[in-house]
Amino acid sequence: MKLIVFLMLIGCSVQTAPFPNEPVTSNVLYSKHIGPIVQSVCIRCHNDFNYDKLVYLKYSLWTKIVIDKSMPIGYIMDNQTRALFRDWINQGMKK
Repeated sequence: MKLIVFLMLIGCSVQTAPFPNEPVTSNVLYSKHIGPIVQSVCIRCHNDFNYDKLVYLKYSLWTKIVIDKSMPIGYIMDNQTRALFRDWINQGMKK
């Protein structure tokens, strides 16, 4: 089980996404880039999201926002915003 979780987390750093691999910005921060998106979009359904919870949900964020684009439900998120999440995860999820 530990090996499966480890392999899933390793896979999160691979830049496979349905849009160009160029980073949107070289220093994506939760406080400046991701937090405002969470507060205006994600909070509609996920009222308990904060920095620590997002770090814990790294693989889920990668899968649902970046890869299969199944989140957010009821809101159209453009590829540049999805790329911000991708870059934030790849850059170490800095606060």
